[in-house]
Amino acid sequence: MNYQKHEINVFGIGTNLVTCASQPSLGMVYKLVENDKNPTFKLSEDILKSYIPFKKMCYRFFNKEGLAVLDYLTLWDEEPPKPMDKILCYHPYHIGVKTYIIPSKIQTLTKLVFTHGSPCQQFKTFENIRNEVKKNVKTIRPDHLRYINPTPYKVSLSEKLYNAHHSCNNNITVLE
Repeated sequence: MNYQKHEINVFGIGTNLVTCASQPSLGMVYKLVENDKNPTFKLSEDILKSYIPFKKMCYRFFNKEGLAVLDYLTLWDEEPPKPMDKILCYHPYHIGVKTYIIPSKIQTLTKLVFTHGSPCQQFKTFENIRNEVKKNVKTIRPDHLRYINPTPYKVSLSEKLYNAHHSCNNNITVLE
């Protein structure tokens, strides 16, 4: 990066937080969800531009056929969900929309990669990553993958995360 005269050397808030303006090719979104154990989030009139605060864990629930049903978010320190348990899943934004699911299999998606600036696991090769992605895509239903009118993939919240998220939203003081 030094050779190309592009480097991240400061942290700030705004569009150029992670990418540099003259080379915006990083295909990701970076959201700060917690700072010193305090939840942080973006206020927006457009619900799709807001996000869920708090440090979280993410789990993928599978049905009996081995297909992914939904991704389930919990607070970081919550007890992990268990296969074959009846689990209450809340819609992240629509108040009162919830359902029970009994997953046959659960995969933990959240993995700690860096801690205190140092890697805490060995990095995978591109070939290993490609093979893992190919395997994972086979677990997604075809209606989620179609190009025209795909079915949205569901993401649900645990009751604790749902309550914490909506409690934050209800306790915001907006200055005029």
